[in-house]
Amino acid sequence: MTKENKFIPYKIANFSSEELIEKSKKYFQEINKRRSVRDFSNRAIPKEVIENIIKTAGSA
Repeated sequence: MTKENKFIPYKIANFSSEELIEKSKKYFQEINKRRSVRDFSNRAIPKEVIENIIKTAGSA
């Protein structure tokens, strides 16, 4: 699973004030839906899903 990733430069997106306000409202609505997990499923998760989650965390 260890693979050398190329550096990807960050491209800054320029949004108007109105777009920023709308995006921030939508972001809040999505984040506000999140809740703590207090119960877990015994459903199996495909290995590829776990690998993709780890790659995503590693790109932060």
